[in-house]
Amino acid sequence: MVLLLSSAVVMAIRFREPARLLVAVGLIGVMGITFGILSYPTLNYYRAYGTNEQAARRLVTESELYGLKLSRMLTPQGGHRLQVLSDIGTRAQDQSVVRSEGGQALGFLGIAGFLGALWGAFSGRWRRERPDTRPGWDRSALREEATTFTLLALLFGTIGGLSILVSMAGFSQIRVWNRIVLLIAFFAMVVVLMWSEQFAAWVRGRSKRPQAVLGAVAVAVLAFGLWDSIPPQRHSYAEIEAQHANDRAFLSEIEAIMPDGAKILQLPIIEFPEAQPVGKMEDYDHLRAYLADDGSLEWSYGSIKGRPDAQWQITLRDKVGPVGAMPAIVGLGFDGIWIDTYGYVGKEDEVDDIVEAAGGDPLVSPDGRFLFVDLTGYQERTGLTDAEARQAAIDLLGVTPPEEPS
Repeated sequence: MVLLLSSAVVMAIRFREPARLLVAVGLIGVMGITFGILSYPTLNYYRAYGTNEQAARRLVTESELYGLKLSRMLTPQGGHRLQVLSDIGTRAQDQSVVRSEGGQALGFLGIAGFLGALWGAFSGRWRRERPDTRPGWDRSALREEATTFTLLALLFGTIGGLSILVSMAGFSQIRVWNRIVLLIAFFAMVVVLMWSEQFAAWVRGRSKRPQAVLGAVAVAVLAFGLWDSIPPQRHSYAEIEAQHANDRAFLSEIEAIMPDGAKILQLPIIEFPEAQPVGKMEDYDHLRAYLADDGSLEWSYGSIKGRPDAQWQITLRDKVGPVGAMPAIVGLGFDGIWIDTYGYVGKEDEVDDIVEAAGGDPLVSPDGRFLFVDLTGYQERTGLTDAEARQAAIDLLGVTPPEEPS
């Protein structure tokens, strides 16, 4: 929407045609209405429960932290197939104060098209003529659009660019302006394709077998483009499937001993969404349990920070601790505890203390990473009454347990 409006302003001033603004405003209106319809569930939730000042609240200046970087666009990304190029990309961002995000590298073909689009801003007869006065279909009009959008995308997307004004106007939630590189890459390839048309015409005028020559060139360009792209940074499919198989096998054991609807507390307590990794865990690792179960269990992880269901978990983690809060955990209706030992690197004694306090004898996942402790016998073993457990939840965690159905 920003590019549509800004480009319409540029063209309206250049060609003295205010009607261009009406077309852009109409398109922006359609996009805005669509966005509003798709966002209705969120907006309705805000109406009913209020906004959330803790989850995913963006500062105005975050548009600079995640802005577009020319140095990332015009140098290879670390991890390139050719080690020399990989080293160049890594060195270009080494100890950078503002790293932004990866994935901005245009590659050699993209860089060529990008520079071609910029060159179009300073040369070409279309700089002096209106598109509608040129004879026939003139590819220079297409290049003009590519140049205009490329320049505007740079002005808004670059670190410290005009995006800061958009943020100050009330749109600070839109912060990751570096991803405008997708539009820049698109228009860069438009320029490259225009060059390919010119090359094809040149070959047809000089070769008796232009199809063979152009076919060979196309295959070579495709191979070069694939080589110049960054290999996917992921585990092997076999490793991923082994991980899923481990999770499914472990969840099957848990489901065999837990009643339907059992509530499971996941430790360590990690905020959702967007939390710093804990130990050797990665953010959102706790979702592995939810993804592997058969839908019969309820998991504590995933409660949105800033909401009541998440706040008592922060109190448990930061003030009371799982061992001291065990009666309150039972009072809140939890039937078991899931422990990711990767979150307790260097704190293995804490895991032992939690298991002992919960009743000992945990289930262990096939890979040894996850533990599960059944809490269904905790009250009988400790003599804790329902009323005492519920009061413990109120006193220790500041939350009133839901009423048990009669």
